[in-house]
Amino acid sequence: LVTDAHNTLSDPARRAEYDEQLASAQATTEVKGADSAYLAKQNFLRGRALASQRKFTEAVTFFENALSLDPSQPEYHLELGLVLSRNPRRREDAERRLLQAIDLAPTVVSAYVALGQMYLKAGRSGRAGRMAREALRWEPDHVEATELLTAAGDAPDEKGELQEGVFRTS
Repeated sequence: LVTDAHNTLSDPARRAEYDEQLASAQATTEVKGADSAYLAKQNFLRGRALASQRKFTEAVTFFENALSLDPSQPEYHLELGLVLSRNPRRREDAERRLLQAIDLAPTVVSAYVALGQMYLKAGRSGRAGRMAREALRWEPDHVEATELLTAAGDAPDEKGELQEGVFRTS
């Protein structure tokens, strides 16, 4: 194998052929990556359109597809979390997605507000207030965050890290 590699790299014609094959393989990999990012974006946009039509179950499928293709996009996690938060039975999944959106992009105020509203509905006023304060830290004049903070009242903040979910059953 070493001799074959040496012969290929030392012969200018064989080296040129090898370089061509290598470049072709890299281009194919880049196209596949671009294709999956494109498909992820298309799934995300379709999910958003379905959510705006109040077809939430279908929207979840498209958001989940987008995330399976490109899990690095905070907006995909955010939108899936927002749709899932509408269903009390999916609040743990919603919380996980919203926390992931915050982890990827800590300045996403709408994720803090959505989490805070979920916590308030679940009777976790301390955690709701904490989310409102985090949102207001990034955007001091945010109306919904201010309303959330008022609704949460002076309930004591729950101990634990921000990224620790409170709906986790495991």
